[in-house]
Amino acid sequence: MKFKKILMIGGMPIGDKVGGGDIASYSLARALIDMGTDIEYVAVPPKGYRIESSEDFIRAGAETIISQALEGAKRLPDGTIVHIHASHDTQGYMLGYTINKIIYNNIKLIIHVLAPKVYSFPRSPIEIFSIFSGKYSDLVFALSEYSKENIHRSYGIPLDNIGVSYLGVEESFLKVPIVRKKEKKSTLLFVGRIGDRKNQKGLDVLLESMPSILKEKDVSLRIVGPGRIESYASTAKKLALSEKIRFLGFMRHEDLFREYSAADMFVFPSRRESFGLVLAEAMALGLPIVSTLSGAIPEVVQDGENGILVPPDNPEELAKAVISLLDSPDKMDEMSRKGRERVELDFTWKKAAERVLNCYKELIDAPASAKGDIHGH
Repeated sequence: MKFKKILMIGGMPIGDKVGGGDIASYSLARALIDMGTDIEYVAVPPKGYRIESSEDFIRAGAETIISQALEGAKRLPDGTIVHIHASHDTQGYMLGYTINKIIYNNIKLIIHVLAPKVYSFPRSPIEIFSIFSGKYSDLVFALSEYSKENIHRSYGIPLDNIGVSYLGVEESFLKVPIVRKKEKKSTLLFVGRIGDRKNQKGLDVLLESMPSILKEKDVSLRIVGPGRIESYASTAKKLALSEKIRFLGFMRHEDLFREYSAADMFVFPSRRESFGLVLAEAMALGLPIVSTLSGAIPEVVQDGENGILVPPDNPEELAKAVISLLDSPDKMDEMSRKGRERVELDFTWKKAAERVLNCYKELIDAPASAKGDIHGH
């Protein structure tokens, strides 16, 4: 390969507001390092946190947009690949390295768009910088085919210049034996951000479905995720669900691992997902899935194979799907097995790193005039 250096910029999975993007950028860098790739990873911490790592490929990023932009505008060695995971914390780097690209034209710029939204006009700096950087980049990565189409529509970037790189789960998830419980009482699990303004993860729909589920089945619901729970706890009380539901708040990954392992089913009625990493994690640990036909979810969960997908915003259909699975232990066992097989085939960080590394090679080897047709599937 001809590239001299890979500079990757993203988040770190620290703090109580850690998102899928932070996990994704760091885990991808780690997987590439494990494959022998020489990477310098610039980690941008969430506000209020400091980067403290013993791993020598990591350095802490600049704190302000101005300092990030100034650092990014410096000339880099010819042939450097700069791979930026787009987020509010890295928007200054997107601006700086795009300026670098425009002035010197000696680097390969990759923008990894983590959660694009469809809009008619950009409304925030992160959207503006994403469009600006995306148009000057050599390649844009999307998390799914759904996300790819959104980027095309939102940013005006040609489809043949957008690659798809699915997220992955940690190897440790796939080493745990799947043991299905035979108890009469079942545990449902929800993992996701709680209390955002638009209820993106659909927890409100899940709570509305619970009375119907409890009429037929003896279940409990465990809810994991950061955010304000007051309104949800109030809803649970009004629906007489308080004894059946536990709000567990934010959990570190090792504790979340335990929750996945102890549950019988993963229920995730999200209204929009660019990928849905929690779905892949739950499948890796053998949980049958009940989710929605929203966003990229059908790319992760195969309806009728490793889960059941229902229309979003439909508590009645959600309840029916949960009850029907609980009525079919053999079907749950089959979905459990097929879910893990699906993850092993497509959703590990090693697979993700292989796809990204192939794109690096194609990008460097492509003629200077060629900009596109690098897909990374």
